[in-house]
Amino acid sequence: MAFASAMDFPFDSNNARRMKTRFRAAVRNWKTRRRTAAELNALSDRDLADIGIARFEIASVVREL
Repeated sequence: MAFASAMDFPFDSNNARRMKTRFRAAVRNWKTRRRTAAELNALSDRDLADIGIARFEIASVVREL
């Protein structure tokens, strides 16, 4: 069984900063998708039709963000 050594995964301040930045971006994107889905689900079927989205398409539209 092989174990990863510190040489395999260098962890310095630049890597930590990049990881923190990527994590924050992922959380921000998740919140945006969640908020968008909530707003689209709150619309009536007529309003959704006006913007060219059917209710069953909301999840796929949000995934494309």
